[in-house]
Amino acid sequence: MSSRNHTASPVCRVCGQSESESGHEHPAGVCRGCLFKIGIVLIIVMVITSYVVWFGLL
Repeated sequence: MSSRNHTASPVCRVCGQSESESGHEHPAGVCRGCLFKIGIVLIIVMVITSYVVWFGLL
């Protein structure tokens, strides 16, 4: 199968919610709610990593 004809999926890749249910367009195949959740988790991981590096807790 060729990926050239593949269009953006109308379903979120993380939670499976369709565009019609959320009412928003899914950029990169992920809905806004999941993008925010992923962003928050990444920020928390970055903060924990910075404390580990600065204070040498490992």
